[in-house]
Amino acid sequence: MVMQEEKLLLELKTDYDNITIPSNIDDFILQGIKAKPKAKKAAIILRYSATAAAIALFLLAAASRISPVFADYLDDVPVLKYIVKLVNYDKGLKAAIENNFVQNIGVSDEHAGIKFTVDSVIVDEARMIIFYTIGNNSKYKPLDMYNVKLTDKYGKNLEASYNLGFMADKAEAKKIQDKINVSFAEGLTIPDIVHLEAEFRESSFYPNIGSNPLPYKWEVDIPIDKSKFERMKQVYQVNKTIEVEGQRITINRTTVYPTRIAVDISFAEDNTMKIFNFEDAKIVNAKGEILPTIMNDVYASHISDNEIMLYFESDYFSKPEDLYLQIGSIRALDKDKSYMLVDIDKEELLQAPDERLVLKSITRLPNETTLTFLLDGDEFRENQTRYQISAAGVYDDTGKQLKQLSSSSSYRAGEDSTQEISITIENTDWKSPIKVMLNDYPNRIKGDFKIPIKQQ
Repeated sequence: MVMQEEKLLLELKTDYDNITIPSNIDDFILQGIKAKPKAKKAAIILRYSATAAAIALFLLAAASRISPVFADYLDDVPVLKYIVKLVNYDKGLKAAIENNFVQNIGVSDEHAGIKFTVDSVIVDEARMIIFYTIGNNSKYKPLDMYNVKLTDKYGKNLEASYNLGFMADKAEAKKIQDKINVSFAEGLTIPDIVHLEAEFRESSFYPNIGSNPLPYKWEVDIPIDKSKFERMKQVYQVNKTIEVEGQRITINRTTVYPTRIAVDISFAEDNTMKIFNFEDAKIVNAKGEILPTIMNDVYASHISDNEIMLYFESDYFSKPEDLYLQIGSIRALDKDKSYMLVDIDKEELLQAPDERLVLKSITRLPNETTLTFLLDGDEFRENQTRYQISAAGVYDDTGKQLKQLSSSSSYRAGEDSTQEISITIENTDWKSPIKVMLNDYPNRIKGDFKIPIKQQ
């Protein structure tokens, strides 16, 4: 079978090499679509031979399943190769490509020698991955993309979180190919057209380089073929409750999408501990194959104080009969220790979860006050455990919620592995002490359970 596929690939490659295509084929993606660019925009709709697109798709799908030598053929179709590289870490997205779940777009906008092209998307009801190319023939280098905004065609913002690619090591290149990860809010109705706006600036990645915003907006309309993913999600009711160190945890249901698996988990209101998140979480099938939590995108979302959604790589296209949720440990604190109490006037930390957390400083400005804390090293953090400590809410002594202007957490690796946590609040008429509710903390209880979440 492999030899037959190799022979066919060689024949197709010969045909592909003989196709007359534009010299800037690297900017083209699979197959363009016909669309009218908006007025007052330099949008360019890109197209090329359907024959070339079909051959390219065959090369991509076949190369992903047979001898590694055929990965070399992707060198002749650079736009395909970069997409494969960008999703190589995610089994679900790789399977989506192999099963022709990519929607080919090919729309561009160009200003000042910088052309931004949305090549293609992978999209379902849960996520959208936008693959793009930036051609930079301008004087502006290095580039940084910022202020990305997604709306429907009427200008209404989409309820979603974004994770931009575009790392510093690519910023000076003439061609940048990367992706934007978009995680939709639960229950969002996906529009037929997603309008994307982005801005660029000369990068501030490096010391002594100021940020120089460019006076343009790059805008494209991304048509979404919803028929490709309608009625594809699969929901499995679990409704199983376990108890861990006296804390009741219920696995409610599992939803399997082409791009991810979502597991809905809730906690009993009368639990004595506030549960923040799960560590060593994975989904395992009957063969022992592992689906880890989502990398480089949202891997969990807190629905409420007593409900969380965990996100894992998908195995939608392999259609396994059985899936199991496996948890190693759980980050949690006694509810009466899940906050910090700070006397602003005396600059004293009156209460903390434990002795590892200390008050470093209080900086008072005319309009804002910044509280900075230090947290001693966490051995699990050294093992790439993912969490960022911030304030889930800030309240004064009367219970009035204060406006939080910013929250940040930085991690200094080394012998002490210290984390620095800064929380800035707006100055109003508050009554000290201030209560800072924590959204996470490296205190753990042992989970170590395995629960069936999908069974035929």
